[in-house]
Amino acid sequence: MEITSGTISISSVGDDGIQCDLGGTASTGITTNHEDEDTGNIYISGGTINVAVTAAATKGIKAAGDMYVSGGAITATTSGGGAWDSDNSKTKSCAGLSADGNIAISGGTLTLTSTGAGGKGISGDGTLVVSDSADITISTSGQAVVASSSGSLSTVSNSSSLDRYSTNYKSSPKGIKIDGVINITGGKIAVTTTGAGGEGIESKSTMEISGGEVVVNSSDDAINAASHLTVSGGMVYARATNNDGIDANGNCYIKGGLVYAVFAS
Repeated sequence: MEITSGTISISSVGDDGIQCDLGGTASTGITTNHEDEDTGNIYISGGTINVAVTAAATKGIKAAGDMYVSGGAITATTSGGGAWDSDNSKTKSCAGLSADGNIAISGGTLTLTSTGAGGKGISGDGTLVVSDSADITISTSGQAVVASSSGSLSTVSNSSSLDRYSTNYKSSPKGIKIDGVINITGGKIAVTTTGAGGEGIESKSTMEISGGEVVVNSSDDAINAASHLTVSGGMVYARATNNDGIDANGNCYIKGGLVYAVFAS
């Protein structure tokens, strides 16, 4: 799917607002003419996109492959809660932007809002690169959603209660949640996250910030890396009211830039 101009407005749908799937059984890979592809990729370079979805675990814009945003104005709002994925035995939740592959945002103005339980602004199974003139504003305000052994769902408003649940049986609100590496070289990112377990920016791998402006206000960790975290440039303001400003579960390297890490209960 390629969007270069025009205006798209989508609301009152019971599933994903915009979705691009893989048509065949294997990806063709990126081609010069994207219309010849079968990748599940989404390319957005211009236009105005307004998407509002309300059903449980739906996505504003969802790519089965990679997602590339280099321009345009995107507003995605999700208000549905979580759901139980019986095929994979795990909870799932809403997200403004979601990709099964990698996400690269180098331009455009993105305004992503989630009010449902466990909602995310950006969610990806691969890597995330934010660069150049990207301008991203994210707000999530739902509580965490948890599942019982039978898959029945409930919400949790106390972060400490989440420790009783394994990873597949809980989904917390997060501004940005990426399974792979996060690399921020430029642009602006502003994240506000509340609710139980509400983290601002999380990588399940490593994170590197070498430029740009990153401002996070959260209830749980403002910036979290499951492995190493490196800041070598840019401006970082990470404020948490119920946990760490900056949390690296591996090594934390501050090599440059301007860094504010704040815990304010």
